[in-house]
Amino acid sequence: MIRGVAVLSGKGGTGKTLISINLATSLLRRGYRTALLDADFSNPNTATLLGLDVSQLSPQFTEDHRVVPMTFETLPGFEYFTIEAFSRDYGVGKSGSEYARLVSELVGYADWHSDYLVIDTPAGYYDIHKTIVSTLDENYLGSIIVANPAHPRDLRKVLDLHRINEISVIGVVENMSGFRCEKCGTEYDIFGQSSTEDICREFGVEFIGSIPLSMDIRRGIAEANPVLPEEMRSVIEGLTDRVLSSQPRRAGFLRELVEKIDQTIDEKLTSLMVQLIISVNELIPIRDIQAKFNFPGNRVIRLNLLDKSMRHSVKTVDFVIRDGRLKILSKPADKPDVQIDMYYKALAWALLGEKKTADGVVPYDFWRAIWNDEVRVYGEKGSEQMQGWYFLRNALSEVMERGGDKLVPLLRVIA
Repeated sequence: MIRGVAVLSGKGGTGKTLISINLATSLLRRGYRTALLDADFSNPNTATLLGLDVSQLSPQFTEDHRVVPMTFETLPGFEYFTIEAFSRDYGVGKSGSEYARLVSELVGYADWHSDYLVIDTPAGYYDIHKTIVSTLDENYLGSIIVANPAHPRDLRKVLDLHRINEISVIGVVENMSGFRCEKCGTEYDIFGQSSTEDICREFGVEFIGSIPLSMDIRRGIAEANPVLPEEMRSVIEGLTDRVLSSQPRRAGFLRELVEKIDQTIDEKLTSLMVQLIISVNELIPIRDIQAKFNFPGNRVIRLNLLDKSMRHSVKTVDFVIRDGRLKILSKPADKPDVQIDMYYKALAWALLGEKKTADGVVPYDFWRAIWNDEVRVYGEKGSEQMQGWYFLRNALSEVMERGGDKLVPLLRVIA
């Protein structure tokens, strides 16, 4: 299967498309069949930079209805696709899940015949990026992060998400790092002094290098020739070297077998954990927590512990607050007032306050689970959704404070 890399950043306007095109052409020059996918459906611009007339782009399909990427006689070995082949000049405003579905189909099922797939992604990090990683699976080589010296916090956030989700980072490229006046030769830090290299050291990822602001680049883009001038290509060549030396993380038969065994064990452990939480329930000041968050009595909270895909249930428990106690319903409620879907390992990490990754231990709490989309809260009444979530989160935290010594060994096994 084709090996993929995604070019992304925490903020728009950093030059992801410029880096994507230059990386793709660099791989092509080294003799590798290379594909470029513009996955920024809302604001695709690879066609503009490549000087392609969108009105002339005509998508083709195989007999089994897979998209056939576009090819060009002038660039043998190069495959390309952009949503503009379908959307033309219409704006694209699909829902997040629909975006993800389209990306999954293009990444996983288009009729690619290349060795490498370079994916130009939208700004930020959300459903589309997670879909790319999961679709390519063991053939995902890693992410290339494009930074800008003006936005160090955005770089730190996107690296943090990669670290907590254990997604490989091939390297970081800083674009628009400075400006040298063509007339006087004076250098200016237009976007401020860079901290990109320091942040890379902090997160243990490779800093590939910097590309300055340049009128030569600007003129090249205007002339539909976005390939960087020779004197600026060292960063792209270094990036290409890193891509070619990167190896996919293959699970292997033994690891897959262990994961299947672990899942069976975890289902039993998760059930035991829920029961243990309830056994400590007697020590929790339920009335105080209920009053603090103004959560009404006789409301059913469904805690639905899911697998990593957030689709399949591992254990579902319905709680109800009655007479100042948190009780488990013997039969599932027809319609809970609040439903909390949570990745079962994320519950263990949040209760422990940490998550072990390949690079060490990182802090983890219930808010981290929310922002990493490992918790989702549902309910008919918006206010009760959050009240129910706050109530249960604090009740579980109280469990750890008062009975954590009993839970920690079990949680560590699950985590």
